[in-house]
Amino acid sequence: MEESKSMLRRIVSICLFSLLLSHSAWSQKDAGSIAGTIRDASGATVPQAKITVTEVDKGTSLITSTGSSGDYVASPLIIGRYSVKVEKNGFKTAVTEAIEVQVQQRAVLDITLQVGAVAEQVTVTNVAPLLEAETSELGQVVDNRSVVNLPLNGRNFAQLAQLSAGVAPSEPGARNAGSYGFSSNGGRSYQNNILLDGIDNNSNLTDLLNNTSYVIQPSVDALQEFKVQTNAYSAEFGRGNGAILNASIKSGTNQFHGDVYEFLRNDKLDGRNFFDSVRPAYQQNQFGATLGGPVVIPHLYDGRNRTFFFVDYEGLRVRQGETLTATVPSVAERAGDFSELLDLSQPTGVLDCNGVATYPGEIFNSRLAQTQGSGAICGVPFGYDGSGNPVNVMPSLAIDPLAARLAQLFPPPNADGSQGFNFVANPKLRQNRNNFDVRVDQNFSGKDTAFFRFSYEHQPSIIPAVFQATGGNGSDFATGDEDQSYRSVALSETHLFSPKLVNEFRFGYNRIHSRRFQFNFDKDISGQLGIPGVPFTPINGGMPEFDFGDVDSIGDPTYLPSLEIQNTYSYSDNLTWIRDKHTIKFGGEIRSEEFTIFQPASPRGNLFFDGPLTDNPAATGTGGSGFAQFLLGLPSGGNITNLHNVDYGRPVYAFYFQDDYKATPKLTLNLGFRYELFIPVRERFDEQGTFDLATKTMLVPKGQTAEFTPLIAASIPISDTAPRGLVPTDKNNFAPRIGLAYKLSNRVVLRGGYGIFYGGYETGPWSNPSPGFNPPFFVTESYNQPCGASSANPDPGQTDCSIPGLAHLADGFPASSLTDPNTPQLLQLDPKIANPYMQQWNVSTEYELPGQSVLQVTYAGSKGTRLYTFYDANQADPSSDASAPFGTRRPVQECDSAGNCNPVFDTSISNFASSGSSIYHSLQTRFEKRFSGGLSFLASYTWSHSIDNASSANLGSSNNSGPRFFRAFPQWERGNSDFDVRHRFVFSYIYDLPIGHGKHFGGGLNGAADKIL
Repeated sequence: MEESKSMLRRIVSICLFSLLLSHSAWSQKDAGSIAGTIRDASGATVPQAKITVTEVDKGTSLITSTGSSGDYVASPLIIGRYSVKVEKNGFKTAVTEAIEVQVQQRAVLDITLQVGAVAEQVTVTNVAPLLEAETSELGQVVDNRSVVNLPLNGRNFAQLAQLSAGVAPSEPGARNAGSYGFSSNGGRSYQNNILLDGIDNNSNLTDLLNNTSYVIQPSVDALQEFKVQTNAYSAEFGRGNGAILNASIKSGTNQFHGDVYEFLRNDKLDGRNFFDSVRPAYQQNQFGATLGGPVVIPHLYDGRNRTFFFVDYEGLRVRQGETLTATVPSVAERAGDFSELLDLSQPTGVLDCNGVATYPGEIFNSRLAQTQGSGAICGVPFGYDGSGNPVNVMPSLAIDPLAARLAQLFPPPNADGSQGFNFVANPKLRQNRNNFDVRVDQNFSGKDTAFFRFSYEHQPSIIPAVFQATGGNGSDFATGDEDQSYRSVALSETHLFSPKLVNEFRFGYNRIHSRRFQFNFDKDISGQLGIPGVPFTPINGGMPEFDFGDVDSIGDPTYLPSLEIQNTYSYSDNLTWIRDKHTIKFGGEIRSEEFTIFQPASPRGNLFFDGPLTDNPAATGTGGSGFAQFLLGLPSGGNITNLHNVDYGRPVYAFYFQDDYKATPKLTLNLGFRYELFIPVRERFDEQGTFDLATKTMLVPKGQTAEFTPLIAASIPISDTAPRGLVPTDKNNFAPRIGLAYKLSNRVVLRGGYGIFYGGYETGPWSNPSPGFNPPFFVTESYNQPCGASSANPDPGQTDCSIPGLAHLADGFPASSLTDPNTPQLLQLDPKIANPYMQQWNVSTEYELPGQSVLQVTYAGSKGTRLYTFYDANQADPSSDASAPFGTRRPVQECDSAGNCNPVFDTSISNFASSGSSIYHSLQTRFEKRFSGGLSFLASYTWSHSIDNASSANLGSSNNSGPRFFRAFPQWERGNSDFDVRHRFVFSYIYDLPIGHGKHFGGGLNGAADKIL
C-alpha cells in the first residue's frame, strides 16, 4: 500500500512539473506534422536550412530548421492548409504551397534546393502525399468534404467510422449499436476511445439511455475532419484497447465563412405499415447554421492573424406516429368470463374433484383444490352448465375487488387478434435536440497559441407506451419522459521553447445528466387505487408493474425512475523534442471520473401472474390463465427493491514515451512505451461490497459500519477488510509499441507494427448489478409460489399455493419487504481481476497509383487476454444423480437432508472477472482516390474471423455476451464473436456535377446565379 502511495505521489509530481513548464494552442492528439529532408541538386543533404511553415487560412507561422542530416519536422500543426518556405545562403528560396495536414498525419515533404541567391524564389504547388511513409499505424482519415457531403441518417458523424477497413458494427443487442458503435480489428466496441479536439469525449455510463458511447455529437457542419485509428497506434493514445475515434471542431480563419441549412424528412413518400390502416405521421426537421472568422471589433481590435472564432448551432425536431401492438383481455374476460378459452371437443382424460371430465382451456380455483386419497391433487372449476360441462366463468364474489379495478386500466380490444395481438395504438413520439459549439483560437505571439471550446447538447423526448391510460403504461423500460443534457469544455495551450522543443498542456471536462421518468412519476397512483405497501416519493410515483402470461403488462415500468450523471476531468501535458533524426514525445495524463447511477430494479414492486394457480392440477399445462389468476388476486411471485443510488468514481494515471526515429532516408522506426494505472472504482461513501464465495462473507471497505437486516445477517457476516475499490490495484499495465515504415520506392511503402493496449473501461459491472447494489446497501425482496411451477401441491397438507407474506393482491407488499428481506442480490468482483489487454499487429503495403489514388493491402490481427466477463458463480454443477435437489449442487449452499435450501444462497451469484480471451485475423484492402477531377472515392474490403469466449461484459448484449452457461466448462463458450463479420465491403464516393462556374456546363456563371446553382 505504501509503495502504491509513493508511486501516485511521483506521478502527481511529474504531472505538476509538466504543467509548470507549459504556456500552451492546439492539442497534439488532434494535430499533425510536416516532415522531410532538404537536399541540393546533387542529392546531398542541406543542414541548418531555415524552414517557415505558415497556415494559409490564419497567417500563423512556425519556424524551425534542418538538422545535421538535413531532416526537419514541423510539429504540432493544427489540421489545415500550409505553405513551406525553405531558405539557405547560396540557394534560391523554395516555397511549396497547398500542403494539406490531416489528423495524426505525418505529411512527408522532401524539397530539393536550386543554386542561386536567397532573394530568388521558386514556388511550386504541392500534391498531397498519398503514402504513409513514416508511421506504422492503421487508420482512415475522413476529411471535411466527406463528412459534409456523404449521406448520413440523422447526420451522425460516427456512422462514417464504419467506412474503414477492419471495422464492423457493434454486436447485436449492444447498447451503442443504435448510435453506430463499432468493433475494430477484433476489439470490443466499449473499448474504443473517442476524442474531440484531443479531449476525452467518452461516456462512462454503459447504460446511458440514448445508447451512445460518446458525450458530444457535434454537427457534421462543425467538424473539420476525423480519423479512425484502428491498429498499432502511437503510445500517446490509451484508455481502451479498441480503436481511436479522433475528431476536431472547425476553427475560424482570416476570412468569414458560414452556412445555413435545413433537412426535411416526412411521410409523403413513405409506405404504409402492414398493420396500419393509414400511413403514420412522420416529420423530421434538422436545421442549423455555422459561422467562423477573425474576431474584429471596428476601431478597437483587429484579430486577423491572431484571434479567431467559430460557432455553430443545430436543432432536431422529430414527430413520429408509432404503431404499437399488444394483447389485452376481452371485455368478457375482464368480467371473469373465460368461456372463449374452453375447448369442449376433446377431454384431457383426467377428472376434477367432482368426478367430472376436464377440458383444455379450463380454469380452476386453486383456493378450493383438494387432496385425494392417493395423494394426488384435483381441481375445482368455477361451476357447470345444465349439461354438466364447465362454464369457465368466475362468479363476481370470486374476483378480487382490487384486481377488478386494475383490470379497467386495460383498453378494450380494437383488432381481431388474427395477427397475434388484439390491440393497436398510434401514439406520437416526440424527440428534440439542440446543440451548439463555441471555439476561440488565439495566437499570442510566435511562441504561444491557445484555444478554448465549449459544447452543449440538450435532448428532451417523450417516448410513448402502448397503453396511455393512468397507471397503464405497460412494462417497456424504453418509454417515459426523458431529458438528457451534455456539456464539454476543452482548453489547450502550446508554447514553443524553441523550434525543436514544444510543450502543450490541455484540460478537458465533460458532463452527462441523463434521466428518464415514468409518466406518473409525481402521482401516487398506487395510493389512489388502494395498493398497499408501495413506497411513494416525488419521483417514484405510479404503480407496480403487473406481468401476465397471456396478456401484456400494465403498470409503470421497472428500472424507472432512472438517473445517471457523469463528470470527467482530464489534465495532460505533452512535450515534443526534435533532435536530429529523432522526434521524441513524452507526457502524462490524469483523469478523474465520477458517475452516479440511480436505477432501482423494482422501486414500486413487480407482481407476476403466469397462470399456474388456475391451471388443472391433475393435467398441468392444459388450462389456466394468467389474467384469470390475477382476477383471483393470487400472485405467482413478486419482488420489490429500495430506492438506492451509487456515486462511483476513480482516478486514472498514464505516462508515455514515443520516439519516431528516421534511421535512414527510407526507414522510419516508431518506438513507444505507455504505462497506465487504473485505480479500481470506488463509491463516494464506501457503500459497496463484494461477496466472497470461499467464506460466504460480504467484504466492504475498511471503516464501513453498515449492517445487514436480521434475516440476511443470520446467513452472511460482514467484514470491513476490503480496500476502497474492493480489489487490489493492477499495476502491471506496461504497454510497448514498435513499428516501422520502409520506402521500397517512391511509390511503394512497406509498414508493420506491434503493440500492447490496456483497457480499464468496460463499465458493465458499475451499472446494475454492481458492487454498490450488494446488500446491505441495496435491498431487494423476492416472493415465490411455494407449490413450484404448477399448482400440483407436493405437500398434501397445504392446498393453498399462495405466497407466504404476499398471499393476496389486496394485502399488498408486507411492511417487512424492505426492512427484513431474505433474498438478497449478490455480486462478486473476482479477487484476481486484472485489466484486460490486447496485442495488436499488422503488416501492410501501400502502392501509389495514377490519378491521385492509393492501394493498401494489410494483414492485421489481435489477441485479447483477461477480457472482462460475467458469469453465474453459483451455477449448479452437473450431477449424475438426477434426483439430487438442485440447490444442493450449487457451489455456495446451505441445505438440509431433505434438500430444503437457505433462500439467501439458493440463487445465482453474479461474478465479474477477467477470464475472457479472443483471437482475430484479417486481410484488409483499401483503394482510395483523393479528390481530383471532381471525384473522390473510398473502397474497403475486409475478410476476417473473430473468435472469443465472451464478446462483451455489458448489459444489453446478446448471444455469448451474457453470463456463461457452463461455469465449470468455460471452453465450451468459445466460438465466433458476436461482432464477427466474415466478409465486409464498403464503398463511398463524392462526385461534383460538372455544372457551375469554371465547369463544363454553366462555366460562365458568376455571382448569385452560380451560388444558387
